[in-house]
Amino acid sequence: MRATSTRVAVLAAGALITATTETLWPLIAIAVVEGSLLGLTGPASGVLLVRLAPDEHLGRANSLFSMVLRLAPIAGSPLGAWLVVVGGLPSVMVLAAVGCAVWLVCAAHVTHGMPRPEARTSGPSVLRRSGDGFRLLAAHPRLLWMFVACFCLDLAFAWPAEVALPLQASAKGWGVGTVALVLAAFSVGALASAAAGSALAHRIPVFLKLVVTGTGLAAGMAAMALMPSPLTLAGVACAVGLFSGLNGPALVTAYQQAVPEGRMGAAMSILSLATIGAAPVSLALFSAVSLALFSAVSLHLGVTGTWLLCAALAFLSPLAAAVGLRAPAGKTAHPGRRSPPRPSPPPLPCEADMTATDPRHRPGSPASATPCSPTRSRP
Repeated sequence: MRATSTRVAVLAAGALITATTETLWPLIAIAVVEGSLLGLTGPASGVLLVRLAPDEHLGRANSLFSMVLRLAPIAGSPLGAWLVVVGGLPSVMVLAAVGCAVWLVCAAHVTHGMPRPEARTSGPSVLRRSGDGFRLLAAHPRLLWMFVACFCLDLAFAWPAEVALPLQASAKGWGVGTVALVLAAFSVGALASAAAGSALAHRIPVFLKLVVTGTGLAAGMAAMALMPSPLTLAGVACAVGLFSGLNGPALVTAYQQAVPEGRMGAAMSILSLATIGAAPVSLALFSAVSLALFSAVSLHLGVTGTWLLCAALAFLSPLAAAVGLRAPAGKTAHPGRRSPPRPSPPPLPCEADMTATDPRHRPGSPASATPCSPTRSRP
């Protein structure tokens, strides 16, 4: 809530700055602050979803959330481009600030009545606690393997979608419209399967959602690199979207269900490294690989070969998910934290008390067989 309130103020200030200056550095500073705040609100939103949805319906909730995340860019990107052309960057910043304000109002309504976190009075320093997420992964095998599955998939997916696809379309003379067609086909498939998951995710076997769809997704990525025409490429992209719309929410759900009690905040924060953090790493890593292949052979083979390498990396995701499903769930409290002691049950009432409070009680009856003792308690 605090981070989103600050985002509203930052974006509003950004609208004023961009309206009064044409230099680039203020915009870069706003982007750094906005990105840092977004890195806080993303994991917090994942924690809220776990608290709002019961465990048996968490998969459906994540599928519904995935639908929103996929639909918003489809609707927002054309609107943002139109606003940039018509009103300039300040109008876009104003609309972004209004959107954050709406999010803040909705979050305030949803979290109304939720217990606030206990204030931390002592304990490890902030610097030491910053490694809690990594320690969680090291202590819980299923959590670790689900993290690896998410990371491999996101690392493999960013470069083909953002770099390889435009290069392939340009090299084969298909035009920029092919990029739009392929991304739209992928989005349609992902939206359709996410909608199906929001209704039926609890009825689909976990192995099918995690391993089978993950394998199909990786195979589809490899096939996309070899398609001879825009239409076949769009058809395969739609199939990849169908697999992705089921696989992504299922991975996040399996990860959340493996988190030890009371550790969801640290776990969701570290998961953001496998989602938000994987994209820039993917762009830098595979661009360097593609340039190396290009210098050795040709641009076409460099892009295609790197795309296939990304698909091979994506195959590690269902493999890691399969290993994670065989690992112990480990959904227990953190090793260094003890659960609060349970209150001792009240002692059995003595015979004199029972006689005084229950007129039906008679000495010698079964209820009076236990002698009165101040130290005796119910088993």
